[in-house]
Amino acid sequence: MKQDVCLSTGQGPHTTPGLTSTDGVNRRPALATVVALAIGIVCDRAYSPCYRTLWIAALLSFATWAVLVVRRHYRPAAGTILVVVACVGGLRHHDFWSLRAEDEVSLFAHEEGRPAVLVGAVCTQPSVQLQNDDGFNSAIPRVDRTTCILRCTTLGSGRLVHVSGRVRLLVSGHLLQAGVGDTVRVHGRLYRPSPTANPGEFDYTAFLRRQGALCVIQVNHPHAVEIIRTATRYSFVRWISRVRDQAQYVLARSLSPETLPAASALLLGNRDLIDDDVRSDFIASGTMHLLAISGLHVGILAGLVYLLCRVCRCSLMLSSLVPVAVVLAYAVLTDARAPVVRAATLVTMAAVARVAFRRIDLVNLLSVAALSLLLWCPADLFDAGARLSFLAVLGIAWSQQIRRRPATAATSAQRRMERTFHHPSAAFVQRGVKNLREAWLIMGGVAVFTIPAIAVEFNLISPVGFLINVILIPFVAVVLWIGFGVLFCGLLLPPLASVFAVPFDLVLSVLLWVVRTAAGIELGHAWVSPPPVWWLASYYAILSMMLCGCFSHRRTLYASCLLAWTAAGLLWGLVPGNSQKLRCTFLAVGHGCAVLVELPGDRTLLYDVGAIDNGLRAQRVVQSALWNGGHSFIDVVVLSHADLDHFNGVPGLLKNRCVGTMISSRAFFTPPRKGPETVQRIAAECEVPLQTIAAGHSLRLHPDVT
Repeated sequence: MKQDVCLSTGQGPHTTPGLTSTDGVNRRPALATVVALAIGIVCDRAYSPCYRTLWIAALLSFATWAVLVVRRHYRPAAGTILVVVACVGGLRHHDFWSLRAEDEVSLFAHEEGRPAVLVGAVCTQPSVQLQNDDGFNSAIPRVDRTTCILRCTTLGSGRLVHVSGRVRLLVSGHLLQAGVGDTVRVHGRLYRPSPTANPGEFDYTAFLRRQGALCVIQVNHPHAVEIIRTATRYSFVRWISRVRDQAQYVLARSLSPETLPAASALLLGNRDLIDDDVRSDFIASGTMHLLAISGLHVGILAGLVYLLCRVCRCSLMLSSLVPVAVVLAYAVLTDARAPVVRAATLVTMAAVARVAFRRIDLVNLLSVAALSLLLWCPADLFDAGARLSFLAVLGIAWSQQIRRRPATAATSAQRRMERTFHHPSAAFVQRGVKNLREAWLIMGGVAVFTIPAIAVEFNLISPVGFLINVILIPFVAVVLWIGFGVLFCGLLLPPLASVFAVPFDLVLSVLLWVVRTAAGIELGHAWVSPPPVWWLASYYAILSMMLCGCFSHRRTLYASCLLAWTAAGLLWGLVPGNSQKLRCTFLAVGHGCAVLVELPGDRTLLYDVGAIDNGLRAQRVVQSALWNGGHSFIDVVVLSHADLDHFNGVPGLLKNRCVGTMISSRAFFTPPRKGPETVQRIAAECEVPLQTIAAGHSLRLHPDVT
């Protein structure tokens, strides 16, 4: 039988967040606790120890801690209790990731898939994923899909087998009749996803596992999903689902089709409506975080509610607690994603501290939020979005530490004199310059903490994002304030929704134009191979020492080490590889072809790139294999013939500026056809030369390879 493991921590008078002890060092007990918990989670993921071994280690460590406390050896006891926390982290992750019941539904699933009749309850709101069927990306007509998670109860049509666990439901078409809490009978094909077959490929199995599902049931038509019992009208999750659907309807009724997908992502976290071109623009411009509901959105909402409370002359207690209630309600409305829960936890604890007149330490509060999230879902430690969210807040905390340098008396007197004699207009300009400088400092702190992680997770560096985010974030605050007005009025006061809808549609169009323009700037972004693990670990170790501030008198030394280490990492990436090996990798893209040839001297050749059902997937597979091999550029792309499943991944590679030359035969363009003409047009726009070859020609990319 599985047991839930929880951890309760107490804070004494010397460990209150924000308080400083007599030795001048900030006490951050939550930081050490969450680090120990994360170490236990990582060790369990890497080594998968026996569940019984983890329990024995936890009990022995706890007994050792008790003995040390009785004998008043408090420092060794503190280290021992951290070992207990690490064991708790391992146990919690093992229970979430590795343990499965004996009647788990995935035990009946196979990789090739088998027909199945499954009965279960809908756990998540069905989400419609729009497919871009332009006739070029896929040779097979593609239809929209609906996805959700089912909690299984029985399997089979005649002889019923009681099962447990979760399964991901994929429906071809729009599943409109089912909602959260409904019990449904599904007629489809039950299968277990295959493990990754290509180097660096997205791990779909791990993605499902983080949602608690190990298998998928695929349905060819919405009518194959039969509702057995609907949820009660008093169900809380069903009521939240109705509110979310109503909010989506308000946006669809109030906005234009061009801005609706971005508005749905900004306000409700629904990114399924965004097409691939708009998504690529946000990624290339370094503004993808604007489309993900995160701490930025929660902070802007909390600030708006707090400002309204102050305008209405509410008391300190009311103006602190009302934003908390609104933020918690918004977190529930947006499916309680990890970044939203983290931000809501921070806002709640900050409001409680403000009401209690206690000082706030951002690092300690962030550690408490991380502790609660990891205990709830330990797999979030390996989620890129959750990690980047926490790193961004750490960057803000680090920038605030740099900003709070003590000013001398002479400097303070000089500032008072400047305020006395300056003209009001000059003071206004000075205040604006100061605010802009502080914004750049905060953005610089976020960039220092997140750029290496983004390079590892998404193989992208976007300098233009660093430049425009300082300008965009205040603008996004205005966009979100107007958008929240649209939702509030649309849900409660429908006649007033149009008052906010018109300006919201306008400012959102401006935002999309800025993002599209920034994405098209030459050298505004670059696709790179990930930095080495040893460099990344050392980089964040130096940052951690600077952030903790335990050696504040050596801050200059740590800053110099960080700059030197960053320069070393850049030089390491710029030095070309000297590998003398020839490697040929046949990539698994389904019905299609993609062959990556890595030549001596760090040169690469790609023979075809396409898939009959999804050219974008073929492009992503090629790029992942390229980055996994330490490359970021394809010197030559050879296209064999004009079948769509051999070249429909080329446009994506061309737009990402990672192709040097394209080579094909003259027959590729004769007779004129839409696909080859599209490739030729995009190659001309991206200034990629296109050469033709014939029988008897040879290609030499290295003296030893022909």
